[in-house]
Amino acid sequence: FPVTIEETGFDITNAKLIYESQDDNGYYVRVYTGDVSGRPHTIETELIRWVTPDILIKGSFGKFNKKFFSSIFRL
Repeated sequence: FPVTIEETGFDITNAKLIYESQDDNGYYVRVYTGDVSGRPHTIETELIRWVTPDILIKGSFGKFNKKFFSSIFRL
């Protein structure tokens, strides 16, 4: 992907697929890594911040995130 505008407004370059799976709601989800630049600008009401995997596992998509992190870190 040349440049992707992520839903938070960040620019993502050099995107590389690192994980794909179906979540508990039946949605097919892909996770990418890449280079992030820019500043957040979004109409989303949630706080945009960098967090640890522990925080993501405790969140609303915790089960999916735990499966993801277990896969890439072999937890």
